[in-house]
Amino acid sequence: MNLVQLKEKANISTFHFNPATDKAGVKDEKWLRHWDNENRVSVSIHVDTLAKIKANMEIDNLALQSETREGKQGGYTALRIVAYNEAEETL
Repeated sequence: MNLVQLKEKANISTFHFNPATDKAGVKDEKWLRHWDNENRVSVSIHVDTLAKIKANMEIDNLALQSETREGKQGGYTALRIVAYNEAEETL
C-alpha cells in the first residue's frame, strides 16, 4: 500500500503529526501522532518510517495496524502506520 492508498483506507486527507505523549503527558520523540477528534481516530507513525516516506513518496510497502482502545472520553480507533519488508524465500 502506498501513502495515497493508506490515507484513503484511514479516511484522512492530510495527516497532522505531533509528538506522541503517554498517559502521564511525557512526550515520546520517536513516535508521532495524528488525532481526529470528530471521528475518534488516532494515527501513529514512528519517526524512522516517516523519514522513509519523505525520502521516497512512492514507497509502497506500507500497512495499517488497527485496534480499538478506550480513552477518557470513550472508545476510539488506533491506527499505526508501519513499513514492512517482503519475506525472503528460505529453503
